[in-house]
Amino acid sequence: MSRSYYAMFYAAKAALAFQDIHVHKHSAVIAAFGRRLANAGLVPRRLHKALVVAFDERSGADYDLGWQPTREKAERRMSESEQFVSEVERYLRPQ
Repeated sequence: MSRSYYAMFYAAKAALAFQDIHVHKHSAVIAAFGRRLANAGLVPRRLHKALVVAFDERSGADYDLGWQPTREKAERRMSESEQFVSEVERYLRPQ
């Protein structure tokens, strides 16, 4: 869960840096990605939603000793993170 989230987090930071937006806190990256990229139509909105869910699940996996992700959730998050990174790479490529 953690690695899937961080792949998305750093891809989001790269996309924001491409727009000359430099934020570092997780909450700031998530908010700026939603506001400046997803809501602006530069990337699909579903990416922002996936980033929010991945952050919540990563937090649970890393800090909540009673939270155990299912294999299905972990595989879904891995798949979403691969799609997220691919979409951001597409956004970053010159047209």
